[in-house]
Amino acid sequence: MLFVSLREEIDIRPVGRLQVVVLVLCILCSAVEGIDIIAMSIAAVPLSSEWQLSGATTGLLLSTGSVGMLLGAVLVAPSADRYGRRNLQLFCIALAGLGMVLSGVTSSSEFLMATRFLTGIGVGAVIPIQALIVGEFFPLHRRATAIGLCVVGTPAGSAIGGAAGEYLITHLGWRSIFFAGGAATLMVLIALFLLLPETPDFLDSSRKRRQHQPSRERLERFVRTTEPFDPSTMLRVSSNREHGRSADLSLKSIAMVILAIAFVMINGAYYMANLWLPQLLVLSGIGDGESVRAITFFSIGGAVGALLFSALTTRYSAFASCLGLLAGGIAAFIALSMVTASVATIYALSFVLGMCMLAVLGSLSVLALLLFRTEVRASAVGIGGGAGRIGAILSPLGVGLLVDAGWSSYSIFRLASVPAIVAFICIFAAGVLRSRKMPERRTKGSEPA
Repeated sequence: MLFVSLREEIDIRPVGRLQVVVLVLCILCSAVEGIDIIAMSIAAVPLSSEWQLSGATTGLLLSTGSVGMLLGAVLVAPSADRYGRRNLQLFCIALAGLGMVLSGVTSSSEFLMATRFLTGIGVGAVIPIQALIVGEFFPLHRRATAIGLCVVGTPAGSAIGGAAGEYLITHLGWRSIFFAGGAATLMVLIALFLLLPETPDFLDSSRKRRQHQPSRERLERFVRTTEPFDPSTMLRVSSNREHGRSADLSLKSIAMVILAIAFVMINGAYYMANLWLPQLLVLSGIGDGESVRAITFFSIGGAVGALLFSALTTRYSAFASCLGLLAGGIAAFIALSMVTASVATIYALSFVLGMCMLAVLGSLSVLALLLFRTEVRASAVGIGGGAGRIGAILSPLGVGLLVDAGWSSYSIFRLASVPAIVAFICIFAAGVLRSRKMPERRTKGSEPA
């Protein structure tokens, strides 16, 4: 049987060793983000005490990384459409690792801001690119499931980094957590360099096809020799292939605007809960210990949510799975605005909120792959991720202003459901656009055989 593209070769074969290796590598890349976020949060307390920093300066140190992540997603990640997914992922992981190591040797707040900004650029570009890599290596009917699993790396990295960071800072000082994070990041870089090939979709669509021909032939041989063609797989894939196809929309379509708004709204709602949940619960009369445990339940729920999204997409479309989980997140926000005394209920709602919102946050990259053509996917995910960072930065600041203005925690929880509702409408609209585009493609006879 003759196939004209690597994409077709991948689609008619079962998930094999190659995909497992790629998925593990990208989960490790996702964990780098979790380690980076928790490293600065943990180091901020002893650092500000040692350098006698003001609250404003400490706040700048905490936010500089987010600004770098925004620029990395918007300005750097789209270069993967030109230079390749693998090359840019290697570059950005190296940049993040270098920034972490330099953060450990800094001697001033200004220099630390610069190194945090550098780290943020690398991490901000890594996140959207890893979603592309996983999506383009897996068969279309398993794409959403695989990308959903990648999200598990972020809470896992935060959990490991938090546990290790507490020990390191106690025994070796705050600089040690940056050295350890940098070492872990550079180890991931070595693994990527040795084991990660360029993605099949990029090799098929690259304008420099002749230049990439040796890589294409090596990947094609590996796929054919390790995962022989199985006719039963073709039958199973053909019945599910519609869920994994891309609608091949362009960046200039209304879909990009809709998706960018969804990124902003979901990031705003998620980071509002992630950063403010303990304090809002304290303001509502919950004890300090209970509020800390609530955010722990929120984080555990996030890891479960990533697995749940992956499981749902094996039976339902990515759009339907995303909308169902987002409806659960909206309900959890509204329910938190009504609970006044039951700690057990608050724990349960915190778990559900984390489960739903992190799953939806991770699913947005899946939706971008299903909406846009290969040549602009990195740009689409990068623009969406950059827009999301705006929500992640502005939402916590906005909540702080509302708290200073005397808003109750219950009112803030109700308000937080609004961006989630807006995102629900946007994602539903994007799904409608895709469904309208798919029949058009089939009539043109452009689908894979």
